[in-house]
Amino acid sequence: MTLAALLRSSALRYVVAGGMAFIFNVILLNVLREGLGWPTSVSAMLAFWGTFGFSYAMQRIFAFQSTSSVAGSLVRYSILVAFNSVVVSVVVTICNEHFGIGLGTSQLIVTIMTTTWNYFAYKHWVYAARNRSGKAEETHAGSAR
Repeated sequence: MTLAALLRSSALRYVVAGGMAFIFNVILLNVLREGLGWPTSVSAMLAFWGTFGFSYAMQRIFAFQSTSSVAGSLVRYSILVAFNSVVVSVVVTICNEHFGIGLGTSQLIVTIMTTTWNYFAYKHWVYAARNRSGKAEETHAGSAR
């Protein structure tokens, strides 16, 4: 399979974009904290919001090559981030405090969960093109998107 064929897969582009967002977050956090000497709490918050924008753009432009409304997809993306934040908090707490699972493993469990459903939510809801009635429509029928 060629690189071009691999890059036709929105699932692979999604994983690559997510990896790039993680690297961006780590670099930005370190630049703010270590490079500029800002407090950790401020650096972490700014790195989170910087990565929010970077990840939104990477998923929209690179992973899903969306032509949907920026405003609409940003609202849907924000709703999904808020939902995921609650799920992460609840799942990590339940895994750790009720089942005695370590924090790292608890975080891994919830990351696998959110990463899986985020792909489908991004593809079919967040970045899906909308017709005039507001319903999502497939933009590339039959493709590997």
